Amino acid sequence: MLGSTGLSDSAERGNVKNLWFHLMPYKDFPDDCRDTHPSVWVDINSKLLDAKRVHQHHNEHLLDQEN
Repeated sequence: MLGSTGLSDSAERGNVKNLWFHLMPYKDFPDDCRDTHPSVWVDINSKLLDAKRVHQHHNEHLLDQEN
């Protein structure tokens, strides 16, 4: 319901939830990833990620989006 400010009641109280996701590909999972980890879709183990490669993949993805 909208309050006097035009915001929802929860927004007026400062209780705003933010939900986002992005389907940026990560290409360097180990070959046995499907066998040794229950999921890489929702609850990915951060130990599987190499920060430098994530950065590279992110930049490549942004360049792809520009074209």
